[in-house]
Amino acid sequence: GSNNNTAVVFSDIQNRLEAVGLGDRIQLFLLPDPETKPNFEGTRPAVTATVEEEPKPVILALSKALSPDESKIKKSWLSKIGKMLCYPLTAVSIFYYSVS
Repeated sequence: GSNNNTAVVFSDIQNRLEAVGLGDRIQLFLLPDPETKPNFEGTRPAVTATVEEEPKPVILALSKALSPDESKIKKSWLSKIGKMLCYPLTAVSIFYYSVS
């Protein structure tokens, strides 16, 4: 039912993007509606007392050129030390196991 309609609409949008030459520049994502928030029990709110409705799907279109700005990602000192020690510790471990 609803899933089939969603697949048809999603496919139609992709075909239209390809037809106008935007298929290689735009990426589509199919997500559950973020406006439908789960209640405190972790389940979706019921529309009526007896029938629960799944959140409607949402299609999000983003440029394929978008990428995270890694300069703004805060890296912990622990991950920096881990990266510096990774190769030397690996080399020591391989040497130790090859000798024993």
